[in-house]
Amino acid sequence: ENCHEHKESIIGLAFKIEMMMNPKDCNYDKLRAALKYRADAQSPGGTVKLNLDHDNLLGVSQCILKREWETLKQNLAKVEKATRSGVGPET
Repeated sequence: ENCHEHKESIIGLAFKIEMMMNPKDCNYDKLRAALKYRADAQSPGGTVKLNLDHDNLLGVSQCILKREWETLKQNLAKVEKATRSGVGPET
């Protein structure tokens, strides 16, 4: 895989991450900043410039994953409690 294909692959992944992210999430802007890429339509071949802030991307991603993991654990605990008591989970 050459450098151009590698860059396109990273940009594709960055775009997918951005598409799956909730724009109302408190870390949305930080994540977008860390995934910064820009398409230059005036360049021959429509080159894309990529500027990933790896450290920031890692930190923001860890924060999001930790928060979502805690939310999942809380929801699973509610389901388990409701299952033991014979009542449906609270929403």
